[in-house]
Amino acid sequence: MPLSESEMAQNYGFALAFLKSDKGLWKLFNSAVDGNWAPDRFIAKLKNTKWYKTHSDSSRQYELLKASDPATFKQKQAQLKAQIGDAAASLGAVVNAKTLNTIVNNAMQFGYNDSQIRNILADYVKVSNGVYRGSTGNDIEAVRQTAYKNGIRLSKATEQEWAQKIARGYQDADFFNRQVRQMAKSLAPGYAQELDGGMDLQDIVSPYMQAKAKILEMNPADIDLFDEDIRQTLSGKTKDGKPATTTLWQFEQQMRQKPQWLKTQNAQDSTMAVAKKVLSDFGFQGVG
Repeated sequence: MPLSESEMAQNYGFALAFLKSDKGLWKLFNSAVDGNWAPDRFIAKLKNTKWYKTHSDSSRQYELLKASDPATFKQKQAQLKAQIGDAAASLGAVVNAKTLNTIVNNAMQFGYNDSQIRNILADYVKVSNGVYRGSTGNDIEAVRQTAYKNGIRLSKATEQEWAQKIARGYQDADFFNRQVRQMAKSLAPGYAQELDGGMDLQDIVSPYMQAKAKILEMNPADIDLFDEDIRQTLSGKTKDGKPATTTLWQFEQQMRQKPQWLKTQNAQDSTMAVAKKVLSDFGFQGVG
């Protein structure tokens, strides 16, 4: 009794549904059935088809599984979808359902490895309402804090570029923190050595910030590395253009020369103290 088409397909190692999925393969199969080819001959002819030559091994396995065992195919697809979805969330990639399905199908068909999947997901790491998500978001926030502590404003384009490099695994937050400190050297050339050592300008000039707040009776939270007086102190130069630092005492005297100091209680108390001393020097006692 002759074998059925389904049995012949199985004899050649394929499901009938798979062979019917491509015109070239179906034509080849019919020739094999008519000629009663042995399995070795069928496989040899198969490798010379356009379908075989234009499909990678992973793509061939994808189509074979999809056509011959839909249940297993869907199970593997669901598992991979869950894995890639988790990876996207962890990385901070914002991927909608349609895009996720496309990535999953391509990953199955073309045999993407973890690095390739991560590289694709990195394209979807983008800011939303000023915030990056996932591990990339944590890293970018750390870089933002370093930039703030060094008086550097990062453009949105720079943040986006750095976020995607972090997401792809090309660089990490520590690398970009060092980049920020290199940028800070142009603001404070006199502190290049400290910046190279990993210090932030905020740590270096914290006493100056506290001094300004105290002398001008300001809220310390209102003084940062973008304050004009602090930036001028950091960017000091000698007459011949070389980097120079301002001592804390010099800075305090500069603050007392500012017009707003005259409106402070500090200034009034100081004026009264001077007046009392002058009167005392002239022999007026008990003035108060």
